[in-house]
Amino acid sequence: PERRVLGMEEAEELDGGTVFHAGTAFKQDDELGTKGGGVLNVVALAETFEDARELAYEACDKINFEGKQYRHDIALRALEA
Repeated sequence: PERRVLGMEEAEELDGGTVFHAGTAFKQDDELGTKGGGVLNVVALAETFEDARELAYEACDKINFEGKQYRHDIALRALEA
């Protein structure tokens, strides 16, 4: 069954945040949906690397759909270096 993807607009409204998506489709009512194979790539630009990482995760928190999973260790090695 198709799942509604909620929060994309809110995520993209964050200054410096962008969401790329694949395996998704707009339904007739202009809602974004996925059948479980969708991939979202959330990226952000900010003054510092740490701020960009935090902004990207803030955007991730705004996006919701059934079965949502994402990594919490992205760019962590770069911060620890």
